[in-house]
Amino acid sequence: MKYILALALSLSFLTAAQDSTGTDGSDHGNNFGDRTGSNAPMIDFMNSADWSFFLDKLSISFKVCTCPKGDGPLPVGFAATLIEPLLGFSSSNQPMHLVGLGMELDSDVLSKRGTSRSDLSGAAGEGDTSGFRQANIVTFPILALIAAALPDIVCFDRNSEITANYISDVDPLYNNEILSNSTNSAKPTSRAFFTNMVADMACVADCTSATAGYPLNSLYFCDGCRGNMGSSDTGWTRLGDPIENSEMIALRQIASQHETLRLFKTSNASMTFTGGNELPDTMCGDKMFPMLLKSQYYIQLAYGSAKRFGAMRFHYDFKSTPADKDAFFFWIWRQRDFCAGATKC
Repeated sequence: MKYILALALSLSFLTAAQDSTGTDGSDHGNNFGDRTGSNAPMIDFMNSADWSFFLDKLSISFKVCTCPKGDGPLPVGFAATLIEPLLGFSSSNQPMHLVGLGMELDSDVLSKRGTSRSDLSGAAGEGDTSGFRQANIVTFPILALIAAALPDIVCFDRNSEITANYISDVDPLYNNEILSNSTNSAKPTSRAFFTNMVADMACVADCTSATAGYPLNSLYFCDGCRGNMGSSDTGWTRLGDPIENSEMIALRQIASQHETLRLFKTSNASMTFTGGNELPDTMCGDKMFPMLLKSQYYIQLAYGSAKRFGAMRFHYDFKSTPADKDAFFFWIWRQRDFCAGATKC
């Protein structure tokens, strides 16, 4: 039965008509049931983050584990999983727009303005096929702020501080695909090898799998139903819904930070092309891994529900706060698998 469902999903993705704008003005409100949105969702993290998702994914099993160094609070522990909001990602058509903080800073006159939703119909009519968005990332370890007093038996990101992780306006590669491609082509895991029709078709499988909750790490050049990420790490994407394009830009930046060892492997993720070789185990500590692991991350539109990268979004998934048709804020959640009790967090 599961194979029949997978085939049906794949056919529906191939034959479905794509909407160049996706959402409309009615989708940009600030009321999400019993939660009222804020114009600074990063500050309003107790409401803007999906804490029901956090509780659903928090788990501890009776599988006994040990760590070789033995520097944890207990000699043995139990396998556990925790998924925490770690990064705040803002996407806007305006330069220096910190959407999560509700701030627009003064920008240089040379800063590039992005594509507005109101520009889409005109751009499509003129034959343009791509749009541009500015982006910034703030490392914002919420659990380190509110749960620092918990004992080391509960492992979350205790070492990170609130910092400006990435600002596209000061990155000379971000709005120049030629420079970005020339830099990325030198990487051993460059996505430049997968900018072809065969790779595009492979992304259909990732779309199906991501929607079911299991993105394919081996197809690291795909963003599921968003399609092929392309070879660059810029803010240029194919014309389409700004929220979906923002998701692809966020995943590109996560991939870039793994490649430059700014993000580590924290989960027991696997890849299918490793020839049976296991990836570095993270039960006793984070490991450096210079490739994107999509299954380790979730993305959540502020005040919405956390989802897998690449999962199909439906009309009711697009409501956003702040109520701005061209600016969006997302929480990026990261999974951590650890040996609770035996690991020094």
